[in-house]
Amino acid sequence: MRRTRRRPSVLVCSDVTRLFLPSSRLVATGSIVRGLRPWLLLAAAAALLFALTPETTPFNGPVLLANQFRHGIPYMPGTYRWMETYTIGGHTYLAYPPMVSAILVPAVLIFGHPLHQPTINTALIIGAMVLLYLLLRSFDKSKNVASLGAIAYAFGTPMVFSAHRGDVWLLMHSEANFFLMLALYLGFVKRQHLLAGVAYMIAGQCRHAVLPFALTFALLIWQGRAADPGASIATSTAARIRGLAAFGFGASLPGLAALVLQWWINGDPLESPYMVLFNKVGSGRSYFSGKYLLRNLSFYTLARPQFSAEFPFLHFGYKGQSIWSMSPFFFGIFALSWRKWPASAPILGILGGLGVYLVYWGTGYSQFGSRYLSDLYPGLVLVAFLGLGGPGRWRRVAVPALVALSIFMNTYGTYIYDRYPRK
Repeated sequence: MRRTRRRPSVLVCSDVTRLFLPSSRLVATGSIVRGLRPWLLLAAAAALLFALTPETTPFNGPVLLANQFRHGIPYMPGTYRWMETYTIGGHTYLAYPPMVSAILVPAVLIFGHPLHQPTINTALIIGAMVLLYLLLRSFDKSKNVASLGAIAYAFGTPMVFSAHRGDVWLLMHSEANFFLMLALYLGFVKRQHLLAGVAYMIAGQCRHAVLPFALTFALLIWQGRAADPGASIATSTAARIRGLAAFGFGASLPGLAALVLQWWINGDPLESPYMVLFNKVGSGRSYFSGKYLLRNLSFYTLARPQFSAEFPFLHFGYKGQSIWSMSPFFFGIFALSWRKWPASAPILGILGGLGVYLVYWGTGYSQFGSRYLSDLYPGLVLVAFLGLGGPGRWRRVAVPALVALSIFMNTYGTYIYDRYPRK
C-alpha cells in the first residue's frame, strides 16, 4: 500500500501544535471555536442592524406616551395628526394598546427622555433573533439550521425594514415578536410556564392577534412536557394541571395591568383605546366580518412586488406583499407534518391569528410586506425551519438558496422603498 509522506512544514506545525496544545486541549479548542461561530455571526448581524437604524423618528408616539406615564399623565403631550389618535376633553390619546407604551417606561426611566425609539425597536428585533436561535437549537430537527433561521428572521423578512424605520407602526409588532418569542423559549426550552404566561400576555396586549397562541401553550403543557414520562397517569395529570395553572396565573398579571391602564386612560377597564377609536370616532363600518375573507385570502397568498424592465426592476407597492413573495423560506412550513410534535403546538396559534386577520376589514396600507402577519413570525419562522431542518441533499442546497433569496428581497426592497416612486 502506498504511504503518503507529509511535507516537513506540516510535520513542524503538527509537532509544535502538539507541544503546546495536547490532543485533548486541541479537541476542546475546536469545540470552543465551533460553539462561538454562531454567536459571532449573530453579533455581526446585530451590529449590522444597529448600523441600519436611524437615530430617531418623528413617529414616536409610544415613547412620548411612556414619558407621560412616568409623570402620571395618560394622554399625549400635545396634538398629533400623523398617527391614530383621538381627542376627548381637550386631550389627545394614542389609539394603541397601552401596553405598547407601558413596557417602554423602564427604558425611559433608565435612559431618560427623549428616548431613541428606533434603537429600542432594533434591540427588540435582535433579542427576538437570539431567542429564535436558542429555540431552533433546542430541537434535533432544526439544530443544523438554527443560525440560518435566526439570520433569515432578521434580514429575510420585513424585520430589517422595521429596523431601518423604527416608527410607531412597526415598534408594536417588534414588541409582540420579542415577548412571544420569549414565551415560546420559556415554554418549550425552559419549561417555565409561569414566566411564559407573563411574556405571552405582554405580547398579546401589544398585538391582540397573538392571543390565540394560548392554544399553543395549552397543547405544549397538556402533551405532558411538564410531567415525568415515567410517572403515573394521576401524577402526570396533576403536573399538567399545575403547568396550566402556572401559565394562566402568569398571563393574568399583565392582563390585569392592561385593565388597570385602560381604566386609568378611558375610565372603563373593558374599553381599549382601539375600541374608543372604532366606536366613538370611527366610520361606523363593520371591522370584523366574513365578507372580507376572500379579499384578504387573496392578498395574503398572492400579493407580490411588481416587476419592470427599468431600474429598480422591482416595485413594492403601498398595499404590501404576501409573506411567500417576500420570504420564500416560509414554504418550509409545508415540508413538515403539522400533526407531529413540536410543529403541532405553534400551528394552533398561527391558524388562530391568521383567522383573525382573514376576517378583519383591512390588510394594512403604506406597508412593506405584510405588517399584520408579522405578529405571527415567531410561530411561522419556527415551523418553517423545523420543516427545512434535518438531513437531506435537497436541504443542503434549497435552504441556503431560499434564505439568500429572502434576504435579497427584503434588503433590496428596504434600500429602494423610499428612493423610488411607489404605486
